[in-house]
Amino acid sequence: MKIGEAIINELIKEKDVISASIVGSYSENKDIKKIGDIDVVVICKKLTKKVFLKILKRAKKKKFKVSTLINSTFGPMKINSKNSLPIHLMIYDLESHKKHVFKSPFTCFDWERSQIYRGKSLKDIFSAKQLHLNDFYEARRNSKEYMKDIKKNRISIRQYNFRDNKVILKKKFIKINPRNRGEFVYHIINFLVINLYKYLNQKNIKVKGKQFDNLFLKITKNNHKILKNFKILRERKKNKDLVYNPSIVSLALNFIKNFDQYLENIKKEYLELNLDRQFPILVQR
Repeated sequence: MKIGEAIINELIKEKDVISASIVGSYSENKDIKKIGDIDVVVICKKLTKKVFLKILKRAKKKKFKVSTLINSTFGPMKINSKNSLPIHLMIYDLESHKKHVFKSPFTCFDWERSQIYRGKSLKDIFSAKQLHLNDFYEARRNSKEYMKDIKKNRISIRQYNFRDNKVILKKKFIKINPRNRGEFVYHIINFLVINLYKYLNQKNIKVKGKQFDNLFLKITKNNHKILKNFKILRERKKNKDLVYNPSIVSLALNFIKNFDQYLENIKKEYLELNLDRQFPILVQR
């Protein structure tokens, strides 16, 4: 049995767990040797410290030919390891999952495409339904938040703290290391393009190939150099390079500037369209 399926088969045995899903690259049938980690989303009825620890114990229970590491934080941080496969275990209960959908619609909408789950699907529990223009300005992992983090050489993550029977999700900033630098730049560019494509087409489909390249070039005003550099970065990521030069950050900064301008143009068209609907007599052509 495959590693991801074996893990969620074990997790769903926990009586408090109502859903265990594999999301991200692994759910797209990518070669396990080429992915950075396995992303696992768990939804339980009510999260407590006891439930959290029981789920962690089950995730560690399975043994495989390759050694595994558990990362129970939230965010695009990769654990450095040449010889181990990281398991990115993200645990929510029903209420915190609903809040996460509202605050992080890009992430949750992407997760809903997964067909590898046990128990209830994430879409059936609580769906993001669709992306909206405001999400690109207000939701977590928007371009401005990415720009702020990368300029400060940091990655924002969230981590559970348990105090006096209370569950606190604390935001932390991790200094970017040589590997995370490249992984984070790739993550930023890749998902900004993917999320924009979903919004423009009003469908939860992942853009790739020529369609990805075409949208990338529209965003960057036909800048083939930026696209070429992104493709080189993508290949390095597939090869699991562990060290990236600080200069790679400029690729993200250049792309984000182009992306924000492209988004502003979409926003202007959207406002003009609404204005036309509200005052048709004033905009006769």
